Amino acid sequence: MGEILKDKWGVEVDNVRLWRARREVRGDLEDDHKKSWSKLRMYAEMVLRTNPGSIAKISSEFVGEPDENGTRQAPRFKRIFICYDGVKKGFLNGCRPFLGVDGCHLKGIYEGILLSAIALDANL
Repeated sequence: MGEILKDKWGVEVDNVRLWRARREVRGDLEDDHKKSWSKLRMYAEMVLRTNPGSIAKISSEFVGEPDENGTRQAPRFKRIFICYDGVKKGFLNGCRPFLGVDGCHLKGIYEGILLSAIALDANL
């Protein structure tokens, strides 16, 4: 970051300030991600309401032990599965019996793997 600031704007910034700026930006990004996860259940409910016959499953888990009052921490998101009814019907009625699964590793605050299932169209 320091080199970019120096090359682009001719400004020299010490490492401590760069580290603080980086930490502050990452904190803002983490807060934005937390807000997005809180809307995930609403999205799954909307998928089910607007696409009858679709499937939307969300899995979460409790992390850590309950505190001294017996109160558990808020559940932490683990995974989501969505299958739209139109995609399901198209697969069952028009695809060859081949199913491929592809995945990519996610980078950033919340690491993980994004898996995607594909099938071949019978018309190809």
